[in-house]
Amino acid sequence: MFVKFWFWWHLAVLIGVIALVAPSGWWTLVSAQEKPAASKDIKPIASIKLGVATGTRVVFTPDSKILAAYDRTHNRIRFWDAMKGTELPELPIGETAGNGGIAFSPDGCLIACTHSSWTKHAMRLWDWKTKRELARVEGTYIPRGLAFSPDGKTLAFVDVQHLYFFGAEKRKITHKLANEDGAFSIPVFSPDSKKLAVTGEVGRRLQIYDCERAVEEKTIRVIKVSEQAYFQSVHWTKDGKTIIAAGPNALTFWDVGTAKKARQIDAITNENLGDLAVSPDERFVATGTVKGNIVVWDLKTSKQAMYAGSRFPAFSPDGKLLAVVYPSEIHVWDFAAFIKHSGFTEKR
Repeated sequence: MFVKFWFWWHLAVLIGVIALVAPSGWWTLVSAQEKPAASKDIKPIASIKLGVATGTRVVFTPDSKILAAYDRTHNRIRFWDAMKGTELPELPIGETAGNGGIAFSPDGCLIACTHSSWTKHAMRLWDWKTKRELARVEGTYIPRGLAFSPDGKTLAFVDVQHLYFFGAEKRKITHKLANEDGAFSIPVFSPDSKKLAVTGEVGRRLQIYDCERAVEEKTIRVIKVSEQAYFQSVHWTKDGKTIIAAGPNALTFWDVGTAKKARQIDAITNENLGDLAVSPDERFVATGTVKGNIVVWDLKTSKQAMYAGSRFPAFSPDGKLLAVVYPSEIHVWDFAAFIKHSGFTEKR
């Protein structure tokens, strides 16, 4: 009995030591349902130390030169040179901020932030280069996702029960819509800035609004609970005809005109999918999983590769870089090199 205990105890210690010393990104998940994916020899062009486990999402400036992340631990927005990884002057939020999100305006001049804590809930707008705050909307309740329209005229953001349309030029709320059936989550504009899609009902519904009139035009709804479709994170394609959705274990493609599912690609993993990022040419998709892995999809061939240990993917607007977040650091990849060496695998 003692021998068995000694063996298993030392084996557990050995595994723990290996997990601690192995470099981030060297782990590739293998199971009966999944194949090895990203190779160990792919090195990031920039490795950014966060210092603490923040679990934050990252965004690029429109010119792809700068990477930004919301640091809830120190109540600030941090910036880095995307290619070099060197840190640039931060933007202090100036109060206990808690959870939050950020978005750049299409011209790269403004940055918007939602943040919430036990006592403070707000959406704020800055000229991030001069650090000058331009507008603030308080009285929200746990604000979440936000997005600028492609034409830069409107900023949409959501809290637990409301959808807000904020005029970026006049810097005031133009419409506030209530949602009593389920919490709003992620707003996404159509390419022409005329429509807005926002998820609701815990990811089982996608509502599409006319932005000028702030009126709901149609709803795309997942009827069957067993159906592999879930609006955890969405992307509106450049032609305006399709919305790509991630979750729970598949990518689904929805025809905006008919509000019906047109295509589905099942994931090579059984892990629930989370954040979704789409390359500018809309050929590749990167999705995070709830267990902290990245799945990269080639939409042309339906091939996939999975890279372990990271989440919250973000493509640079020029398509050359892919940033992923580890528990305490950010890696920036040359995406062409990543695709070349990742060893894409067909789903069985």
